Amino acid sequence: MALQEALTTREGATFTALVVGSALKYLWMSKVRAARGKLFQLVGHVAELCVYPMKGCRAVQLQSAKATITGLTSGGFHDRWWMMEYMAGTPVTMKTEPRLTLVTFTIDGDWLVVSAPDMTPLRLPVHPDPASYPIKSLKIYGIEMNVLECGPEANDWFSRYIGQTVLVYHSRPGIGTHDTYEHPLGWDTDARKGDRTVFAYLTAYLLTTTASLSELNHRLDSPVSSRHFRPNIVVQNSLPFDEDNWEEIRIGNNAKFHYVQPCRR
Repeated sequence: MALQEALTTREGATFTALVVGSALKYLWMSKVRAARGKLFQLVGHVAELCVYPMKGCRAVQLQSAKATITGLTSGGFHDRWWMMEYMAGTPVTMKTEPRLTLVTFTIDGDWLVVSAPDMTPLRLPVHPDPASYPIKSLKIYGIEMNVLECGPEANDWFSRYIGQTVLVYHSRPGIGTHDTYEHPLGWDTDARKGDRTVFAYLTAYLLTTTASLSELNHRLDSPVSSRHFRPNIVVQNSLPFDEDNWEEIRIGNNAKFHYVQPCRR
């Protein structure tokens, strides 16, 4: 499911999910119909929280996080505030560049430190100053948004690691965000006005469940992990594919999310 909006979650907080879109207020696990006044039902607990600082690169696992309208944030990590693009104008992803699975991220004060095998670590400001970087309008998935050009040092580092020329961009709320409701797909979703992401493809949150993953692995010759699906929130539950029936999700008392569409992964 896909989710959105903001408050605080912590490991073990009760929760529900699959692909969700806009978070309002609450924070403990539940299953619900969209109509107001219906009671939430406990369906599971939060087992994992992850952010992906750069689109297409590996996850950073979190013990706690704040849920914002554009994704999880914790200790200087933000979900997909950075991305790369080929010179042809298409996003760089793990599908096209599997070596990105080896890129890791740490926070050192006000710096995001990017590391990879046989590469000197790259230091990027956690919050680049818009006055210090060129701003350009970039079309991402058919929608124009403002981004910061991160400059030759970042471009060269990733270009050398990948083996072809790429451009590195940064954005965040206040600079540019992606309107989920206006995202051109060719099919209907349950996105709502106000649902936004930075560089995530459609929604600010992707949620998976342990029961569905276990059921899937029973059908596969080689088991997969939740990381294959790149979720932000993994819910520990007992009924496989129960999330197909969830329309709204609440974690604890302060984060509420709504369904947008099933995860195509």
